[in-house]
Amino acid sequence: MTDSQTRISKTQPATTATQATAAAALPPTTAQCGIVTNNLNGATAPVIIIAGTPSCPAALSISDRYLNDHTVTAQGQGRFAVIDGWNCSWPYLPDRSHADSYLQCVDPTGNAVKIGD
Repeated sequence: MTDSQTRISKTQPATTATQATAAAALPPTTAQCGIVTNNLNGATAPVIIIAGTPSCPAALSISDRYLNDHTVTAQGQGRFAVIDGWNCSWPYLPDRSHADSYLQCVDPTGNAVKIGD
Protein backbone atom coordinates (compact mmCIF):
# COMPACT_ATOMS: atom_id res chain seq x y z
CA MET A 1 0.00 0.00 0.00
CA THR A 2 1.47 3.38 -0.95
CA ASP A 3 0.90 6.79 0.64
CA SER A 4 -1.15 7.86 -2.40
CA GLN A 5 -3.49 4.88 -1.90
CA THR A 6 -4.11 5.39 1.81
CA ARG A 7 -4.85 8.44 3.88
CA ILE A 8 -4.95 7.70 7.60
CA SER A 9 -6.07 9.96 10.44
CA LYS A 10 -4.23 9.15 13.69
CA THR A 11 -4.77 10.28 17.26
CA GLN A 12 -2.07 10.25 19.96
CA PRO A 13 -2.55 8.05 23.07
CA ALA A 14 -4.27 9.85 25.95
CA THR A 15 -2.18 10.34 29.09
CA THR A 16 -4.69 12.04 31.42
CA ALA A 17 -8.38 11.53 32.23
CA THR A 18 -9.22 14.76 30.37
CA GLN A 19 -7.28 13.64 27.31
CA ALA A 20 -8.87 10.19 27.49
CA THR A 21 -12.37 11.72 27.54
CA ALA A 22 -11.53 13.99 24.61
CA ALA A 23 -10.03 11.09 22.65
CA ALA A 24 -13.15 8.98 23.20
CA ALA A 25 -15.23 11.71 21.52
CA LEU A 26 -13.10 11.63 18.36
CA PRO A 27 -14.31 9.67 15.33
CA PRO A 28 -12.63 6.32 14.64
CA THR A 29 -9.48 6.14 12.55
CA THR A 30 -10.36 6.18 8.87
CA ALA A 31 -8.44 5.27 5.78
CA GLN A 32 -9.27 5.88 2.15
CA CYS A 33 -8.31 2.69 0.35
CA GLY A 34 -8.87 3.77 -3.22
CA ILE A 35 -11.58 4.27 -5.80
CA VAL A 36 -14.15 1.80 -7.10
CA THR A 37 -15.95 2.22 -10.44
CA ASN A 38 -19.54 1.19 -11.07
CA ASN A 39 -19.30 -0.64 -14.39
CA LEU A 40 -22.98 0.00 -15.15
CA ASN A 41 -22.77 3.79 -15.27
CA GLY A 42 -19.06 4.61 -14.96
CA ALA A 43 -19.52 6.49 -11.67
CA THR A 44 -16.57 6.37 -9.29
CA ALA A 45 -16.60 6.46 -5.49
CA PRO A 46 -13.96 6.39 -2.77
CA VAL A 47 -13.78 3.30 -0.55
CA ILE A 48 -13.17 4.37 3.03
CA ILE A 49 -12.68 2.26 6.17
CA ILE A 50 -14.99 3.69 8.84
CA ALA A 51 -14.65 1.06 11.59
CA GLY A 52 -12.34 -1.77 12.56
CA THR A 53 -9.22 -2.84 10.74
CA PRO A 54 -10.16 -4.49 7.45
CA SER A 55 -7.39 -4.55 4.86
CA CYS A 56 -7.72 -2.18 1.93
CA PRO A 57 -7.64 -5.08 -0.57
CA ALA A 58 -10.60 -6.67 1.27
CA ALA A 59 -12.49 -3.36 1.41
CA LEU A 60 -11.93 -2.73 -2.30
CA SER A 61 -12.89 -6.30 -3.22
CA ILE A 62 -16.17 -6.24 -1.27
CA SER A 63 -17.01 -2.80 -2.66
CA ASP A 64 -16.32 -3.84 -6.24
CA ARG A 65 -18.37 -7.02 -5.85
CA TYR A 66 -21.26 -5.09 -4.31
CA LEU A 67 -21.34 -2.70 -7.25
CA ASN A 68 -20.36 -4.96 -10.15
CA ASP A 69 -20.80 -8.69 -9.44
CA HIS A 70 -23.88 -9.86 -11.38
CA THR A 71 -24.31 -12.82 -8.99
CA VAL A 72 -24.91 -10.39 -6.09
CA THR A 73 -28.56 -9.40 -5.91
CA ALA A 74 -29.24 -6.21 -3.98
CA GLN A 75 -32.78 -6.22 -2.62
CA GLY A 76 -35.25 -3.47 -1.80
CA GLN A 77 -34.81 0.27 -1.58
CA GLY A 78 -31.99 -0.28 0.91
CA ARG A 79 -30.06 -2.36 -1.66
CA PHE A 80 -29.48 -5.08 0.96
CA ALA A 81 -26.98 -7.79 0.02
CA VAL A 82 -24.72 -10.25 1.81
CA ILE A 83 -21.30 -10.83 0.25
CA ASP A 84 -18.90 -13.28 1.92
CA GLY A 85 -20.46 -12.50 5.31
CA TRP A 86 -20.41 -8.72 4.80
CA ASN A 87 -23.85 -7.04 5.08
CA CYS A 88 -24.05 -4.28 2.51
CA SER A 89 -26.75 -1.64 2.18
CA TRP A 90 -27.71 1.90 1.26
CA PRO A 91 -28.40 3.27 4.76
CA TYR A 92 -30.50 6.23 5.80
CA LEU A 93 -28.15 8.72 7.43
CA PRO A 94 -28.96 11.59 9.81
CA ASP A 95 -28.89 15.03 8.17
CA ARG A 96 -28.73 13.57 4.62
CA SER A 97 -31.33 12.71 2.07
CA HIS A 98 -31.31 9.06 1.08
CA ALA A 99 -30.11 10.03 -2.40
CA ASP A 100 -27.10 11.79 -0.83
CA SER A 101 -26.06 8.93 1.44
CA TYR A 102 -23.23 6.51 0.75
CA LEU A 103 -23.30 2.71 0.47
CA GLN A 104 -21.76 0.71 3.29
CA CYS A 105 -20.69 -2.84 4.09
CA VAL A 106 -20.18 -4.25 7.61
CA ASP A 107 -18.74 -7.65 8.53
CA PRO A 108 -19.71 -9.73 11.60
CA THR A 109 -16.68 -8.50 13.59
CA GLY A 110 -17.60 -4.82 13.20
CA ASN A 111 -15.29 -3.89 10.35
CA ALA A 112 -17.08 -1.34 8.16
CA VAL A 113 -16.41 0.44 4.90
CA LYS A 114 -18.32 3.13 3.11
CA ILE A 115 -18.52 3.49 -0.64
CA GLY A 116 -18.90 7.15 -1.55
CA ASP A 117 -18.74 10.36 0.43
